[in-house]
Amino acid sequence: MLDDFQKLAVRVYAWQPLVVVIGALALLLAIAVLIDSSRGRDDSLFIPALLVSGWCALLLIFCRLFIEVPGQPEHKAGLLHRLGIRFRRSLLFLLALGFCLLTVSLAVVSFKLLSL
Repeated sequence: MLDDFQKLAVRVYAWQPLVVVIGALALLLAIAVLIDSSRGRDDSLFIPALLVSGWCALLLIFCRLFIEVPGQPEHKAGLLHRLGIRFRRSLLFLLALGFCLLTVSLAVVSFKLLSL
């Protein structure tokens, strides 16, 4: 699973500047709608803007976490080196599980907020 996440993160890493721009624009739109909502206008863009910025943030976190996953330790390496690599891989595996749960929860929230 970690190796698949790393392959996906490497593919998505090239799109990172575009994701940052889209996320920042969506967040600015949400803030503008929030500020302008005091005038009594319809705030139908607020929830989609928040969701887009949330998905962009999730994608950026994914890229940062899984771009460098240590490989399997070699048998010739020392005990402490192998333990260190296994410890890092186990932490990344736990983060991957948490990331999967976070993605599913954001998808559920997205569907509920957009009433799909």
